[in-house]
Amino acid sequence: MSANVDLAKEIQIIGGHVLDLLSRAGEPCAETLVVCARLFETAGEPVLVRWSQCEVAGYGGSGAVSLKDILGVTDDSHLASRVRAYRQYVGRVRTAAASKSGRQLQLPYFFGESLETLRHYRANADAIGVDFLEVELLNPSQLADPSVAPSGVPARTLEFPRYVFYRILSGLGVELEMVVRSILKRFADGAP
Repeated sequence: MSANVDLAKEIQIIGGHVLDLLSRAGEPCAETLVVCARLFETAGEPVLVRWSQCEVAGYGGSGAVSLKDILGVTDDSHLASRVRAYRQYVGRVRTAAASKSGRQLQLPYFFGESLETLRHYRANADAIGVDFLEVELLNPSQLADPSVAPSGVPARTLEFPRYVFYRILSGLGVELEMVVRSILKRFADGAP
C-alpha cells in the first residue's frame, strides 16, 4: 500500500508542477512537454508518452497523417479525435482552374510540425503581419515522378488564417491541462 501512496504523491507533485508550468504566458513549450511525458510515464500511460513526444518532435509530416500509425490508437479514439481537433484545419484551396460548381474548394490539413516549429511560425506570422498563410501541396503524381511537374510549381495551395498557429498551440495547452487534471483526479481517488 505504501508504494501506491508514494506513487500517488509523486503523481500529485509532478502534475501540480505541470499545471503551474501551463499557467505561464507562452505555454506550452517543449520543456513543459518533457515534464508531461515524465508524468504520463509515472502514471503508466504509454500512449500519452508517445503523444507528448510527437508534440515535441513532430508527427513525421503534415497534410494527411495517420494517428493510428503514429500514436498506436484507433482513428476514432478519444486521443486521436482531440489531436485532430487542435491540429487539423480546413484550408481553402487556391488553384489556377476554377471549380465546376463555382464554390471554393476546401481540404482538411493536419499540421504535423514540432511544437517549437509551430511556435516559430506563429512568431513569424505575427512579425510579418499577414492575414492569411499559404501551404503549397503537390499533386500525388508529382511526388511519384518529380520529372512530370514543372520545377517548383505546386499543384495547389491551401490558405489558412494567420491565427491557425495560436489555435493549435492553445488547443494543445487545453488538452494537456485536461489530461493532467484527469490523471491527478484518478490518483487522488486511489485508482492508478
